[in-house]
Amino acid sequence: MLVIALIMLAAGVLGANFAIRGSSRLAAEVRNDAFRQIQRFSFANIDEFSTGSLITRITNDITQIQNFTQTLLRGMFRSPVMLIGALVMSFALNPALAA
Repeated sequence: MLVIALIMLAAGVLGANFAIRGSSRLAAEVRNDAFRQIQRFSFANIDEFSTGSLITRITNDITQIQNFTQTLLRGMFRSPVMLIGALVMSFALNPALAA
């Protein structure tokens, strides 16, 4: 039981690490794309949106995207591992009932 708990701990840490890396890369790409798009604004658009407003919007929106992606990736990694672990444990405890 302790070995399975340690394996699940290691899988959880690896899953969180991959989720953080992936969401950080996605956020960096979205920030670069948003910056490039803002650089294409006309002078009328620049006058319409203040610099502080653009920075606040970009920072908050991209942070929300990053958090959502990180949570989604963690769940997508954790669910199959937990399913496999539950199946292994159920067959180990009572194969007839597990089937």
